[in-house]
Amino acid sequence: MDISLTSRPRKLKRISTPGLKGMAYQQQLDICRALERENPRFVDYVLKPTTDEMWNLIDGKRPIAEIIDCSLLEFNLATQADTWLVVFAGWLNAGLIAVGSD
Repeated sequence: MDISLTSRPRKLKRISTPGLKGMAYQQQLDICRALERENPRFVDYVLKPTTDEMWNLIDGKRPIAEIIDCSLLEFNLATQADTWLVVFAGWLNAGLIAVGSD
């Protein structure tokens, strides 16, 4: 299944926080670079707490767009929501989440 901003993820594993699990190193590097381009105030040490917050907000009901928006608001990050999709794709590939849509 493709993952999109309208997908509604649900957790398949009970773990504290997965960070960037399921992403190749190059993907991790690419997301950091993309976020730095989008927001010059972005620093890589906010990546982990931001993805932690995204993980914590997964409830099977909220769409990914809402999860990302809430997390970005929490950390005052002005970036494009679709830049973060690779994180959810990594979690999906790692078998940590499943996704549904409307």
